[in-house]
Amino acid sequence: MDKIEELLKMTERPQDYTDEELERVLADDEMWGYYELMLCAEQGFACRREQRRNRGLMIRRIAAVVLVVLTLSGLTFATMLHFRDKESREQTAQQAAVTSVVPVSQRQQPVEPAADSLQLFKNVELEKILSELSAYYHVTVSFQQEQSKHLRLYTKWNRAESLAQVIDRLNGFEKVNIVQRGEQLTVE
Repeated sequence: MDKIEELLKMTERPQDYTDEELERVLADDEMWGYYELMLCAEQGFACRREQRRNRGLMIRRIAAVVLVVLTLSGLTFATMLHFRDKESREQTAQQAAVTSVVPVSQRQQPVEPAADSLQLFKNVELEKILSELSAYYHVTVSFQQEQSKHLRLYTKWNRAESLAQVIDRLNGFEKVNIVQRGEQLTVE
C-alpha cells in the first residue's frame, strides 16, 4: 500500500520529484502496472467528461432544431390563417358588391328573372322588391317611413331561400331594417 501512496503522490505533484526518482519507482513492474491502471482510469474519466460535454451539446442542438421547427410551423399556420381570412374578406366584399345600395340618381330598370328560381333586382326601389316578396311568401308589408320605400337596391333573390334568409340579406344594407312579425313585414 505504501508503493501505491507514493505513486499517487508522484502523479499529483511530479514537480516535487527528480527524473531519477520517477524512473526508479516506475522501473518496478508492479508500480508500472499500477501506473498504467491509473492512466486508464484517468482516460476513462476524461472520456466520460467528454461524453457529458458532447451530450449537453447534442441536447442543445436538438432543442435548437425543435425550436426552429416550431417557429416555422407557427409562421406557416399564421400565413395560412392570413390568406384564408383574406379570401373570406374578398368573398364578403364580392357578395357585398352583388347586393349593394344603388344611388337614387340612376334610372330604374325592370325586374329581370335570371332563371326560374333566381331573380335579379337592378336599381329597383325597396317597395317594388318587397311587393314581389310579399306576393311570393304571402305576407303583408308596411313602411314606417315614406323615404324607405324609395331606396334603390341592386340585389338578387333566390326563391329557394326562406323568407328569413332573404330578410337577413336585405338587412345587410346600411339603410334597411326589416322586421318580421308573423305574416307582417315592417320596414323601420
